[in-house]
Amino acid sequence: MLFTAIYYIFSHNVHSNYLTFAFLYPLIFGIFWELFFKKYDYLPKEIYNAGGITLVLSCLLQGIHDIAGPQSEYIQPMFFLGALITIFYIIVYTVIYFLRKNK
Repeated sequence: MLFTAIYYIFSHNVHSNYLTFAFLYPLIFGIFWELFFKKYDYLPKEIYNAGGITLVLSCLLQGIHDIAGPQSEYIQPMFFLGALITIFYIIVYTVIYFLRKNK
């Protein structure tokens, strides 16, 4: 709520979908965690959270740059890093799941 209020004060009628919808990553990650990963207490949640946080930060930075004007060469690699961390977590989850299932 606080971030949204500050965003609307300083946006000067310039809107950024990246800032407006940055809340979707935590929402989607939370839903996926509750539906698929929560029941497995042996999974490292920190890797999953790091992927989500990186994606949110990349959206926030892109939104700030959309409003401020200048572009940064770090935003796209940061987004891909967040996606890679998330994919890595899903691979680790799948491997651990099948290893424990076969025991």
